[in-house]
Amino acid sequence: KDKNNDKNRSNSVLISQKKNFANKHGFHYRSSAQFYFVINKSESINTSLILFNYFQIKNQNQVAICVTLRDSKGKFVDRRHLSFGKQNIIVVNDGFWGLEKHTGSVEVEYFSLKNLVIPYAAVIGVYETVSGISYIHTYSRCYSKHEIETGFTVMESCESNWTIRDSSSIESFTILHNGYLKAEEQIIKIKIISEKGRILEKDHLLKSLNPFEIVEIIPQKIFENLPEWLNNEQANCSIEFKINGAFTRTLVGNRTKNNTDMQVTHSNFAYNHHETDFVDTEKGFMPYPKFNVKEGQINIYPDMPSGKYFFGYDYSDEKFTKFSSGQYISHKINHNQNFNISLGKVDSYLPSRIPIGFSGKSLNASNDIIPFEISLGICSSARPKKRFWWGPLGNKQTKNSLVIGLLNDIYGDYLDQDLILRIYNDQNDEYKEKIYSANELIAENFRIEIPKEDLENIENFGMYTVFSQYPGFFVYSLTENEKGSIAIEHGF
Repeated sequence: KDKNNDKNRSNSVLISQKKNFANKHGFHYRSSAQFYFVINKSESINTSLILFNYFQIKNQNQVAICVTLRDSKGKFVDRRHLSFGKQNIIVVNDGFWGLEKHTGSVEVEYFSLKNLVIPYAAVIGVYETVSGISYIHTYSRCYSKHEIETGFTVMESCESNWTIRDSSSIESFTILHNGYLKAEEQIIKIKIISEKGRILEKDHLLKSLNPFEIVEIIPQKIFENLPEWLNNEQANCSIEFKINGAFTRTLVGNRTKNNTDMQVTHSNFAYNHHETDFVDTEKGFMPYPKFNVKEGQINIYPDMPSGKYFFGYDYSDEKFTKFSSGQYISHKINHNQNFNISLGKVDSYLPSRIPIGFSGKSLNASNDIIPFEISLGICSSARPKKRFWWGPLGNKQTKNSLVIGLLNDIYGDYLDQDLILRIYNDQNDEYKEKIYSANELIAENFRIEIPKEDLENIENFGMYTVFSQYPGFFVYSLTENEKGSIAIEHGF
């Protein structure tokens, strides 16, 4: 037995979706996030963090805010103490810090005298380049000391669900955030599985990490001739590593080598490494609503609990397609939009967590625009009813829409419940409210195009909230720039 391999292998953890659904995160008077923060004005690269006054709007819980700027080595650069005051959105960007060029991270911390319940701060990151725009919600965060003391942490992990699109002009990358404690030198393990089932694996030496240091992993710099090996195939990449004092979720993405375009999302646990609980049901569901995109794909990532699975679509008369864990499946969507996906495990209860992803391009996008990708998970009967949603919006220089899927297989048919939409701006605490009737929603196939006049008070970015008595909506927001690049995010 190789003791060095044991030393560098991360421990498996039970990830309980039941505990997550029940909001059993313990007491939290601090809710936080860490984001990759890159600025290069000469190359028109900007990062914006949209801080939302969610806790006040939803639970009448006022927060104080601390934002900290660090460089890539984790060294402190600047810190600001904020309050929402007479606004519900604060945007942290290049102008906020007065930066021309920077690569590092920003930590956002919300503090309250009352239990915030949710330890993840209500923040959306936006990455803009010459051609691209991309959203990502809070992914990494530093743990509070009491969490580490009680052991409710994940600091050793195998993170997966990272679609790589490497070519002569595109490189994939991921950003790891270390926590507030030093991490020792280690061997990380990187594995690539292509659509055709081909596999590349490699161990890679990662030096010790300073507190708050970020690490950029670029597979093309580790695997020689990766674009030639892929030969225009997509693939899934997973990475096994340890950090210290922070949650292991990473930012993953693809960008052009000339930095003109970039698309990101977040990783997810590899559930052939970690464990999850099971739901007493045959299958789960996820709606694929009327995105109105081209080159649409449903990506079923390979690293799920071991076994055989099946999936299908309610627009098709074909029987379910069977597949095994370990396969990376990229199902191409042609002309069909607005349908439900079903997925289950053969001769077994359903794992409570089966991550999948959607990707695609705007109908207006040129061939060289990188597709968006959004990381999701199959929903089941264990999921609580959800009536309130929030998420990001762009300004009137962009095209914005809300696209809504229906989980009617779980919650029953949608009847005649109204939908209340509120649009919050980044200038004051006012909002615009619109009420959509069932007839209006059905007539538009549950796609709401946001008129530009409703965005006129948004200088940089805004937020929406949606409320309906129907508990089975699943809301997405799409922001499209003038180049045809789409930033997409699911609601919360």
